[in-house]
Amino acid sequence: MERAARKVVDEKKLWDVAKDFEVNFMMLQRYCKKLRTDGKITSVGYASPRAVFTKEQEDLLVTYILKAAKIYHGLTPFDILSLAYDYAKANEIKCPDSWSANECAGVDWFSKFMKRNSNLSRSHKSEYGNELQSNKFFDNLTEVLDCYKFEGHDIYNCEETGVTTVQRPD
Repeated sequence: MERAARKVVDEKKLWDVAKDFEVNFMMLQRYCKKLRTDGKITSVGYASPRAVFTKEQEDLLVTYILKAAKIYHGLTPFDILSLAYDYAKANEIKCPDSWSANECAGVDWFSKFMKRNSNLSRSHKSEYGNELQSNKFFDNLTEVLDCYKFEGHDIYNCEETGVTTVQRPD
């Protein structure tokens, strides 16, 4: 970007330089103005001071999400938004006011997070139908049953909702 701005400052046409470098001409115009006034371009691209998490913290968050997907507990996008807010709050990280108001991260943060971590999009629900993952689940179940010596009367089948849909009047 700086090379393109320097070409414009050196009397080349803005439109031609924008086309040659395949950049937006308005963005190039802003950088040229900054270059003319300050003599240099201090920052280009994503402003890291506005980032909520450090690279290490974000890597830990990604690791947690991937681990949750591997143990049959894939997180929905809303779960990830809530998790990010809780993680920031637990680590006393300064986050945007909208996060505190909604008690979850913003949708814009989520979309950028997913772009930075493209390996997450494949991990969510795709593993549920996988035969290998299914076998792994039953191997883990067998291991737990053997370890704790559960018997038939210790195992319960619970409905997900817990609400009966058909009721008979007494």
